[in-house]
Amino acid sequence: MTTHLCYSHQSVRLYSNLCTHACQFKLRLNLNATILLFTTGTMKTEITSWLNEALKDENFERFEVKLGGETEKGDGFVGQMIFVTVEGVTKEGTTKKLDLVLKASKDNEAFRENIGRWAFEKEMHVYEDVFTAFEAFQNQNKVITPFVAYPKCYKCLKLIKKEILVFENLRSLGYELHEKKLCLNLNHTKIVLQEYAKLHALSFALKDQNRKQFDILTGSSKDLMLDFLKRPNTTKNINKLIQSTLTSLSERGQTHLNEKFARISQGGASKMIEVFQTVDDQAVITHGDCWNNNFMFQYKNNDRTAPTAVKILDWQTSVLRSPACDLAMFLTLTSSLSAHLFDQLLKEYHDHLSDFLVQLGSSPDLFTFEDLLKEWKNFIIAASIFAPLGFAFILAEKEDLPEFGEMKEGSDVGDFMDMPIPADEAFYERLIPLIEYVDVITPFVAYPKCYKCLKLNKKEVLVLENLRSLGYELHEKKLCLNLNHTRMVLQEYAKLHAVSFALKDQNKKQFDILTGSLKDLMLDFLKTPSTTKNINRSIQAALESLKKRGDTHLYEKFGRISQGGASKTIEVFQTVDDQAVITHGDCWNNNFMFQYKNNDRTAPTAVKILDWQMCVLRSPACDLAMFLTLTSSRSAHLFDQLLKEYHDQLSEFLVQLGSSPDLFTFEDLLKHWKNFIIAGTIFAPLGFSFILAEKEDLPEFDEMKEGSNIGDFMDMPIPTGEAFYERVGLELDSTFGFMHNGMRRNEMVASISCESRSQTG
Repeated sequence: MTTHLCYSHQSVRLYSNLCTHACQFKLRLNLNATILLFTTGTMKTEITSWLNEALKDENFERFEVKLGGETEKGDGFVGQMIFVTVEGVTKEGTTKKLDLVLKASKDNEAFRENIGRWAFEKEMHVYEDVFTAFEAFQNQNKVITPFVAYPKCYKCLKLIKKEILVFENLRSLGYELHEKKLCLNLNHTKIVLQEYAKLHALSFALKDQNRKQFDILTGSSKDLMLDFLKRPNTTKNINKLIQSTLTSLSERGQTHLNEKFARISQGGASKMIEVFQTVDDQAVITHGDCWNNNFMFQYKNNDRTAPTAVKILDWQTSVLRSPACDLAMFLTLTSSLSAHLFDQLLKEYHDHLSDFLVQLGSSPDLFTFEDLLKEWKNFIIAASIFAPLGFAFILAEKEDLPEFGEMKEGSDVGDFMDMPIPADEAFYERLIPLIEYVDVITPFVAYPKCYKCLKLNKKEVLVLENLRSLGYELHEKKLCLNLNHTRMVLQEYAKLHAVSFALKDQNKKQFDILTGSLKDLMLDFLKTPSTTKNINRSIQAALESLKKRGDTHLYEKFGRISQGGASKTIEVFQTVDDQAVITHGDCWNNNFMFQYKNNDRTAPTAVKILDWQMCVLRSPACDLAMFLTLTSSRSAHLFDQLLKEYHDQLSEFLVQLGSSPDLFTFEDLLKHWKNFIIAGTIFAPLGFSFILAEKEDLPEFDEMKEGSNIGDFMDMPIPTGEAFYERVGLELDSTFGFMHNGMRRNEMVASISCESRSQTG
């Protein structure tokens, strides 16, 4: 809440010498000492005149004013706070007492014209017009638990070069500020999100039921936050803090975090401005100033871990903007230690918003969860860009904080934003979870950096970063991936495929240009007579081997699945419909490098996809079928579940990209999968032969002679090791089950058990 006693230190010294004209009051110093000072009758008269106007409706016959103290430097920046107690007698002769806070604008003329006056006029508009309209609207709809999470405002006074708001003193009602430098715990975070849900729902419902009134309330809304961001020195200082943060992360040896934050913060202040100035038809009246000191909490039984109520303060930057802005700024600045729970908190917020919309008589469809995720993607990135500057303010020592009351003519508020990175480890403790969270929802970047592609005379060269120097490793080629590895690759494939769907949806011309010259090397390879012959030969060899081993049930299953042989695979691969996307196309173990933490090779933290030579326009199901067949057949009994998880991630990323999940439904995926998993299974004996072969048995393409082709090198023997049959057996059971049962499609569309996600394979 904004602070500083309304009178200068020079005046205080003067007034203390004029005790013959004074009344006593207390002023709390930064050292928490309390001293007695005196104010002149002139000061008392001025404050009393404000209160005479403000308390006209409070039925006082007469009253006296006792002055309290001031909050400390750093508790607010835009105004000054005067704490007073009013004691008097009503017109009926009864005693009455009010504990009040007078919030007064600063006298500094440069600051007033820069931002101060506009900030107070905005807050007055919120209390006089917006909250009044919200209260009436809630009464009209007979809301049982209305939005009232703001202090009672007795009066807004607009005087000559002075604005004053008179509030109830929340401290007298047991409300407390949270420790500014500490993140909120989940109980505090959730109670604020519940109130934000109500606040935002009121806008949606009022706009839905009385658009004219909503437009009047928001029509003259000045965007102080955007004005602040656009000031050259603000922009400069945001970007300066980003660079300082990147440098600091490198110096701390946290290269992977440096890389992630570099990606997140691309565009710097300009990106943040771009996001903040986007206002669409789903914009609502927001709070806009979402840091710790703008919330006061009430507790029971002295339990400071679980607040029972909250009041939201400081509405000077309230503006028409996406609800996601309040959520992103609030969660970033107050709750980043809970970043791993942001998705869950968003869902809980949206559930509250939907419930309150129903109470208000409107539909939850006014702002779906998909709408929220779409906007959240942009605002959480914008908030992360702002985070270094925000954290610098929150964690700064009092003496390092700006004093806007000292602003001189010709300067602006952006000049005060030159803040150093705090030396406190808390800066990194807040920032790192945020980086890790936001990096998950940032663009598809699961490929090595390419410095240059050189096209020389009969030579092509790609210069790539060395992923090993960044801690990435190849998986053991002959071993199947476990579930953690499989899921990580599928997550990146979901992003890759979603980008194609969204680009095709939003810019078909560009997509067609990108894909028009893609040569189908895999199909050309399959069609060479020697490849066809060797695929069919490996099928027959596998069948004969299964029969000799006495695996009659597998022999029969593979006989049915492999009908058509290489011709069937070619038929499937050459089918390209309107749901084809840019695929990876070369989906075996050696084309993925994984990064780990704490030497735990069972749970990768990142993956890079290599070897894009076979990239082509084809169904997403092709990547999935070939990848799961060649790398993860030990998890074949979970293929159904993995498909559902992949599709959930694809749908979510489509929403983030601004397109509809309906571009590729789960039913569409199953339809494609049916054909490609059969094609993948037909190819499996040859694929497994390559994967399980000893090095000396692998083909050497450098020995190719004129007149031969790559298919001539595909004459691979069936491996004698048991690993071949284990992979084939599991793959056949899964594929045959799909063919026979149709994967129980209705069950697949239903939710997959959460328990199975905990498996690591």
